[in-house]
Amino acid sequence: MTIRSRMSSTLVALGIGYSWGSGLLTLGDKSTHKFLITNLKVGSLGVSSVRGAWNRPPPHRGDH
Repeated sequence: MTIRSRMSSTLVALGIGYSWGSGLLTLGDKSTHKFLITNLKVGSLGVSSVRGAWNRPPPHRGDH
């Protein structure tokens, strides 16, 4: 079963920062699940953005 995940995240901060992100998780049975991530930070400064993807291939089956 292959599991795939895509997400993006953004941080905006000036003393107190707030970050948020969302993504889509796709399981091997083709079902999809949306998710949301939020975070509040104190003592942060700046703006950042992250995007990523992750694939987990099925385990190999064979004689050992």
